[in-house]
Amino acid sequence: TWGIERATHLYNVTFLIGESVVQRSTPGMAVLARLIDRVLITGSSTPMKLYVLDLDHMCLDIAVPPLRRWAWNAKVRLRARQFLADEKRRMWLDESILLAHVFRSHEDITAMRRIYTPAFINTFSMGYQNYAMGEWHIAQRILEQARMMLGPDHEDGPSAALLRFMEFPHQFCAPEGWDGTRELRHV
Repeated sequence: TWGIERATHLYNVTFLIGESVVQRSTPGMAVLARLIDRVLITGSSTPMKLYVLDLDHMCLDIAVPPLRRWAWNAKVRLRARQFLADEKRRMWLDESILLAHVFRSHEDITAMRRIYTPAFINTFSMGYQNYAMGEWHIAQRILEQARMMLGPDHEDGPSAALLRFMEFPHQFCAPEGWDGTRELRHV
């Protein structure tokens, strides 16, 4: 997981998810994860798929709460911890609360996912499939399009990362024996 955490910088994403997490997710949550690469992380002998949970957190306005004077002492900290633990327990135990439903209905989360349109997801997926199959000249054209589909101030990090990898040192020609997996070194 340390390699995955550090790879968030390479792909310029906030939430990078390994294949094992997606496999353990509910079908409703798994469909929200976008496949962005298949990698071999240094120290591992088995390739894994990497996914991103697309969220544009910069679109949210931060509400500044009114200034209050709190007596932040041991008793207040204990109550706050108990409250958070109770909420967490309630979310895990209440079968009527499905995280996938929260992702589709919560106002802030839907706002953060708004720029990731079905057209963008389809375009990226086509580019990724061409990348994985070794059709890098086609993948280049499609991923260039996907990279800029989120708007003038939003470059898609995974598209840009795949384009960088295909260009340097490969000049958009898949290496001999390409099986859709790349090594992540020094991540």
